[in-house]
Amino acid sequence: MTIRHKILRSLDAHRRALGLDVTPYSREATGDPKFLANLARGRGVSFRSIEKAEEFLRRDPAGLDLSATVFSSDTSADRAEALGDA
Repeated sequence: MTIRHKILRSLDAHRRALGLDVTPYSREATGDPKFLANLARGRGVSFRSIEKAEEFLRRDPAGLDLSATVFSSDTSADRAEALGDA
């Protein structure tokens, strides 16, 4: 599973736990209403947008066990992999 799929799976679980549709969740999390759709389609999303989504998830985990997400602990290795620095 790619890092993109891991991030998408974690954010989609959070979105569902909050009861939000894709567009409102994307807008609230990152300011970009197309963020999750672009991520799902493999289109380029900025690393900063991913960080914003992570911050949003951490501010309100909606009862999710963050240890079961890609954002569980130190993800510096995953981030380096996502940026091609691994």
